[in-house]
Amino acid sequence: MYIIECTFEPRPAGLNFYPRTGPSCDSDCELRVTFQPIDYYPDEPDTGQGADFDARITCVEIRDAADEDDEKAWHILEPYEAGLARHFLEEHCSKEMWEQAFVETAEAFGQPAWRCAA
Repeated sequence: MYIIECTFEPRPAGLNFYPRTGPSCDSDCELRVTFQPIDYYPDEPDTGQGADFDARITCVEIRDAADEDDEKAWHILEPYEAGLARHFLEEHCSKEMWEQAFVETAEAFGQPAWRCAA
């Protein structure tokens, strides 16, 4: 699971998400991404290929920053807004998010979660 603090702005076309900058405000939130590990590919020393993985995002949730310790405050985003959130995530924190997916996939397949940064 990957969690990032950000901010949002309601628009007629849905929620727009932005990196959190500056002081706290009413539109601060957290996005939580849940992954499904699909496959883990170990190192291939004979070819020099490092470990790799396959995983998919199964759920994107939102929580008000004011409710930061309340597990019940997470809300699953509707498909359209989840798509907007995924676009934001890919644009602003793709490397960190997918690195977390790699760690979770490695653990799910009983492998060490270490690899050289690509």
